[in-house]
Amino acid sequence: MPEVQAVELWPTYAQATEARTRYARTGDARQFGVRVMALDAWIEELWALFGDGRSFVSSVERDVMLTALSEGEPALKNSAGTVRLLGSIVRQGSGLSEFEQALQEQPFVLTDVERAIMQLLARYRALLGQAGMVEPGEALRLLPSSMEACA
Repeated sequence: MPEVQAVELWPTYAQATEARTRYARTGDARQFGVRVMALDAWIEELWALFGDGRSFVSSVERDVMLTALSEGEPALKNSAGTVRLLGSIVRQGSGLSEFEQALQEQPFVLTDVERAIMQLLARYRALLGQAGMVEPGEALRLLPSSMEACA
C-alpha cells in the first residue's frame, strides 16, 4: 500500500515558505510529516507524474507569446498593460469550464474588443499546445482523468 502524506496547500510560494518557517520557529507539529506547498508546485508535481508530457508555461514564456500575438491584433493596444491583462485572464481562467467553453464557442454577446481578446486567447492556447506547454489551470482540470487512467 502506498504511503500517504498530508499536504497543506497555500496560494503562493511566498505564503508556503512563510508557513514552513513559522512552523519551524514555533515547533509546530506540521513541520514534520506534512508537506507545505504552493498550489502551483503541487499541481506541477502531480502533472510530472500523471500528465501528458507537456511542461508548464512560465510567466515569461506566457508574456512573450501574448506580446507576439497582440502585435497582430488591431483591436487591442499592444502595451505591457495589455499583456499583463491577457496573462492574468488566461492564468486565472484556464481550466475553468466557463472559460474553456468561451474559448470554443465565442458567445454572441461579446463586444468587438472582448471578441478580439477571446480569439487571441484561443490562438494563444493553440500556440501553447504547439510548443508542448500547458497552463497550470488546464493541467489541474486534466489531472483527475489522467490519474484515473494510471490507476
